[in-house]
Amino acid sequence: LFTPVVAGAISYYISKAAINHFGACAAAELAPHGIRVNTVSPGPVKTDFFENGGIDIKYEDFEKMVALGRVSESEEIADVVLFLASDKAKGITGSNFLADNGMVIKR
Repeated sequence: LFTPVVAGAISYYISKAAINHFGACAAAELAPHGIRVNTVSPGPVKTDFFENGGIDIKYEDFEKMVALGRVSESEEIADVVLFLASDKAKGITGSNFLADNGMVIKR
């Protein structure tokens, strides 16, 4: 799976990898107890992360990097999380969900 990278964000990418692996391991360990664990990997989201994170990239740059040509609102990511926490997702565990406006598929 291709994961785009942004220079200067190594700590961010390391933390994302850790969360994904933690989620899979926790899902395997907790499934016998009926507990579901999933992770969400958002693409660019309109927050103050870039303004305060010291990363030299603008939302317009991200719009060019994603298939849908847009940056998500934080509520859109919350909708994915709410779905995963609901009974509608009761058969889903150990999965990582991309909510990236097609960033992974655009190369």
